[in-house]
Amino acid sequence: MTQQHGRRHEHDLNNSLNNVTTNDLWCTTAGYSGNSASDNCDLVVTVDPLSCTQEDELQYNIEAKKITRGKSGNRVSVFTGSSGDETGLDEVTRLVESTPDWAQPVITLKFSRRKLVVIDARGLLAHMDEYDWVVSETVEMLEPRTTPSDNVSVVMPTLDDWESASAAPRDSVVLAQTLGLPLQEEHR
Repeated sequence: MTQQHGRRHEHDLNNSLNNVTTNDLWCTTAGYSGNSASDNCDLVVTVDPLSCTQEDELQYNIEAKKITRGKSGNRVSVFTGSSGDETGLDEVTRLVESTPDWAQPVITLKFSRRKLVVIDARGLLAHMDEYDWVVSETVEMLEPRTTPSDNVSVVMPTLDDWESASAAPRDSVVLAQTLGLPLQEEHR
């Protein structure tokens, strides 16, 4: 996929998320999607602190990936580095390390004809490095691992493992529901 298609996916997800959520959050595209040395994530979602409980996140730094190649059940590279000699593992690590402790680093994976996958980036790293971290079933289903060149690959979900895009809610609704963001009444 070209960088232009990836950037369009980020803008579409941002605009759609703004359309289905309440005014209790602010969402914007961030950085230049790999063209900037300080690029840390694709989208930033900030929630109004007055609408949050103490357990809620105030901010989500989201790396949005659209994967248009690959077959169900087969391994596909999803992180290959954003710039220069950065590896995919470097890219995920940068997302996690550049996210403040009071925020959550999130990865969304949009596979062709599949419901949007939303995972915690820390859980992805923990799974690959075998850290003592509670990892979601979704991360385990993806079977993430590093390639010999330190890129990150996952298994594209089959329809037995993951819902089809046509049967699932819109990507922005899936993202909002997964993160517990306030949805407008008609999208709940």
